[in-house]
Amino acid sequence: MEMSPICLSDSQLYSLYMFPQIAEYLKNYPDICVVYNHTFQFKFTGVLIINNLPVIVFPKNYKIQESLQIQIEEASILTRTLIRYRNEPVHEIEENRYLFGDSANCNARITTAIRIIEDYKMYGYLHRNLETFSTTRKGKVEWAKTINKTIPSINHGRVAYSNPVMKSSRDDSRNTICRIHRYIVSDAVQIWGWLTGMHIDYEMSEATMPCPAEDGIFVLQQELRNVYVQREIGLIKMMIAYLRAKAGVEQNFNKEILGTQYFSFVWEAICGYMFYNKYPVLNSLVPQPEWESDIVEGRISQRPDVFTVHKDVLYILDAKYYNFNSNLPGWHDVVKQMFYRHTVMLNLKTPHGRRMLPKSTEVKNAFLFPGSEKTSLQYVGKVFVKGIDDLGEVKAFAVNQRDAMRIYAYRNDDVYRNEIVNQLATQC
Repeated sequence: MEMSPICLSDSQLYSLYMFPQIAEYLKNYPDICVVYNHTFQFKFTGVLIINNLPVIVFPKNYKIQESLQIQIEEASILTRTLIRYRNEPVHEIEENRYLFGDSANCNARITTAIRIIEDYKMYGYLHRNLETFSTTRKGKVEWAKTINKTIPSINHGRVAYSNPVMKSSRDDSRNTICRIHRYIVSDAVQIWGWLTGMHIDYEMSEATMPCPAEDGIFVLQQELRNVYVQREIGLIKMMIAYLRAKAGVEQNFNKEILGTQYFSFVWEAICGYMFYNKYPVLNSLVPQPEWESDIVEGRISQRPDVFTVHKDVLYILDAKYYNFNSNLPGWHDVVKQMFYRHTVMLNLKTPHGRRMLPKSTEVKNAFLFPGSEKTSLQYVGKVFVKGIDDLGEVKAFAVNQRDAMRIYAYRNDDVYRNEIVNQLATQC
């Protein structure tokens, strides 16, 4: 039976009576789901599989649509966003447990299933041919067997084989490798078909695992030694990973978790991509405070989230994973942005600064919140210190979360990215 996802939101309170299974299974995971007397709430964003039931936890301030079809589309975007974020080169240590899995949580089946389904949609099932040799069927002459196993006739000094051995091949539907592949595709589509737009058909519903998982893994490993087609090598490796992950899930009470308690890091990566982050190449423009002491050692670092340059203006952007309707950046965040701007402006006047950005004459600050409005960039407001103009101001914008996650996950819409940068430049 195919599953439809349950869609919830990070930090939102839900009744225990509406979702008893979720609360019961996650009561031992207080770091991601807090269970109260009559309610529970997630402190987490991502995807959970509980007894093969998909649960999608959207980010804070995300407007979940009523249409199931739209929910599925947006759940797909979130899942692919998390998979894309997993491939970023650097992560914080505290993210690893639910982003990459550990001994108590194997999430490899989630990511592998999606890749296996996508491979199936492009190439179909694996096929293996069964070769037969016969003197009565049509096919290609197998000369070695013909010479060794048949008696020729000699006619006018020429050798002739009246009944040559013919080689023919047909699809081997009972091949163990092919049956394992059909089973894995069926299993993946039952749980994840909704994510990729696929549905179980009759052939899939009839697929069964031809052997125990451990034996299947052994057979696949042996097959790897005889395969030289790159697509099949990659697919068989994914099949091995899927079977191992499935076995791990069954041993760990049927729970799989892919996500993070720290979606703020994901939001920073999304904003960095959306606004063409130049910080990695411009970080030397940010001077670092230094301690001088004969008694203690200390180190302080400045690290803005995003630098973007547009028409000779340098924008220092701070990605804030806040619900701005109820929570705004405090003193520390505001002063930090103002200090970034102040020190960078001074540095731009030095020979090094002029070499790095010879044309930039202006530096501006902005906060970037996740937004739920249809507009790609919504102006929220600004913060400043009255009467002290030298500190500048920090404007705040809400970025459409759905569009931002989609573009980050699929990397396929530079037109949108260019347009949102232009909007920022116009409004900031």
